[in-house]
Amino acid sequence: AAAAGSRPGSRGGLTAPPPPPLPASTGLAAVAAKLAPLAAAAVEAVVEGATSAATESRDDDMDAPLTPFSPVSRTRSPPVPPAVPRVVRRSQLSKTRGRTLTIDTKISGLLGREVEDLLDDRLSKRSHPAEDLFTPGVVAAVWGKSTDSDIFQPYFSDKAMNCDNLTRFGNMPHSIGVHCQRGHKPNSPNQDDFFVLQRQEWLCFGVMDGHGEHGHHVSHLAQEMLPKSTLDRFVPDEEDWQSSASAAFREVADRLREEMPDKSASSGSTASIAILSRDGPSRGSMRLRCAFVGDSSIVYARRGRGALCWEVQQLGQDHKPDREDEMERIESCGGKVLRSSSIRSPSRLLMKSGGLAMSRSLGDFDGVPYGLTCEPEVPEEVLLEEQDEHIILICSDGIWDMIEPASAVQLVGRFSPENTQGAAEKLAAKAQVRWQEQDRGSCVDDITVCVVRPNFSGT
Repeated sequence: AAAAGSRPGSRGGLTAPPPPPLPASTGLAAVAAKLAPLAAAAVEAVVEGATSAATESRDDDMDAPLTPFSPVSRTRSPPVPPAVPRVVRRSQLSKTRGRTLTIDTKISGLLGREVEDLLDDRLSKRSHPAEDLFTPGVVAAVWGKSTDSDIFQPYFSDKAMNCDNLTRFGNMPHSIGVHCQRGHKPNSPNQDDFFVLQRQEWLCFGVMDGHGEHGHHVSHLAQEMLPKSTLDRFVPDEEDWQSSASAAFREVADRLREEMPDKSASSGSTASIAILSRDGPSRGSMRLRCAFVGDSSIVYARRGRGALCWEVQQLGQDHKPDREDEMERIESCGGKVLRSSSIRSPSRLLMKSGGLAMSRSLGDFDGVPYGLTCEPEVPEEVLLEEQDEHIILICSDGIWDMIEPASAVQLVGRFSPENTQGAAEKLAAKAQVRWQEQDRGSCVDDITVCVVRPNFSGT
């Protein structure tokens, strides 16, 4: 061992003898031999990164054709050259598609790790006004929170939320994802709002999008009062949905006139509401009923067992002033419509305080003499069969102005029902990017996404 050149302190008291020096002529060859494995590893890493990027690119490509949807095709403006930087807040984005994340599990996570003062700012435990109609504790609720400090929230930040009886979501079958974020509109808070109310027998959810100086006040009052007024009529008589919805929208309009007459004169809000319930005692189907004013569209998609494509349908047409039947109604009331001169400038209902880019809304009472109405459109109800897959989307125009309904369904459908929250956040991020590409970030609308993946088991 001594002759072999051992050194004390090595493993077992001995070390292997140093290799004999290489001849000078083999120096470059030896260096090359040592570098070869490192070079191969580097090449492998580059190839793996390129493959990953290509996969991500395919995942983000939502423009592939699907089964045609009906009845409205939206047109979005062409993007500016791709040199524009894409800036997206991804701190809350759910990046893992295989994980279990719905709005209730997300809130439970916040409740489990946030400090108390931060929870007071971002998340509050509070009952929704509609819960007053039922026995305490039987309705789970998640809904938007509105405060005077909203104007100081960062651009693209999540809307604060209220929640109640959240543990009941674990006993419900449906997977729900909700994401609401502020846009980039200086001197304007997030004017979007939302609500989700879930009970064993039904699920009630909706989206509001305020406009005008006080639009956020109008949308928040509508978000609190419309589901309460609707459920008060719907639960006793489920078969008279048309009358229940119409009466509920009129009652909310009357409350706006009483509680904020000045704010609601020239400011208003869209309102879209949906109720998903069992079709009688049978476990084989569900019924989807909807009503809306404005352009926070409701989209339904189904995919049969073994099918590859989603069948996508927009439930009702947006209430635009230049929609043929809406224009006829406006003109019969003595109003006028200023037609659009370009896809970047929508048609408007003319009134003394300016022009309104929709023909039906809650509030905007200055436009009533010129044909504006709060009467909702009630699409034909949809029957959901247990053997099919289903997706229901209600979004503000922060989504629909940038993404076609079929493309939105395609993106959401790539996520498992257990990761519906991740799908909602991803859809919002995609729309934000497109807003930033279109106007170089100078104006980005508020964005709200509500995704429901119905599940027939457990009820």
